[in-house]
Amino acid sequence: MNLKSKRALHMFLASAVLLISCDVSTFVAPSQISTPVPGAINLMAAQTAAAAATQTAALRPPTLTPTLTPFPTQTPADTPTITPTFIFMLPSSTPTQPKGINGTLKCYMISQVPQDGANFGRNKTFTLNWQLSNSGSSTWPQNVVSLNYVSGDKFTDTTIVNLPNSVAPDQSVTLSIDMTTPSFSGKYTTYWSLVAGGQSFCNLSLKITVK
Repeated sequence: MNLKSKRALHMFLASAVLLISCDVSTFVAPSQISTPVPGAINLMAAQTAAAAATQTAALRPPTLTPTLTPFPTQTPADTPTITPTFIFMLPSSTPTQPKGINGTLKCYMISQVPQDGANFGRNKTFTLNWQLSNSGSSTWPQNVVSLNYVSGDKFTDTTIVNLPNSVAPDQSVTLSIDMTTPSFSGKYTTYWSLVAGGQSFCNLSLKITVK
């Protein structure tokens, strides 16, 4: 290719580039700008704020809500009801004087046979004698006063010994009881008493040793 032809080609390419570089947008119809929706900006701002609040709430540690535990309710104790109690005070009764007794009843032991501490063999019979004096101010009526077994070892089947006669004050009487010693060795005691109308007034006893 000769020099003249090369120059013509270069001029053609330069013209083409110039045409292409022109604003092509002048040949395209301009796009219409959309009319903004009323309140769209506020809506977008609200949505953005709501999304931000949701994310903030998700990142925020949960708030502990204090739970109030009620104290146990105390049930008031029952108040005792005071029930009035009526106490009837009865006058103390004065022991009635036995029939036939007009004064005090007392006795004094003059003698006792056998004496306390006497030794006996086993299954031996003996007679106990009590000589008693009336040291009181009332007579011992024969049908009122008697000698009764009270307690202790019982050396006889007899439990009551009647007076042989009435005994006036300062007089004496001897009361006798047939007895038998136990079949086992040891120390024994028997208790008796003068009784008038159920009242004892003269306590007596005998202590023996059985070998």
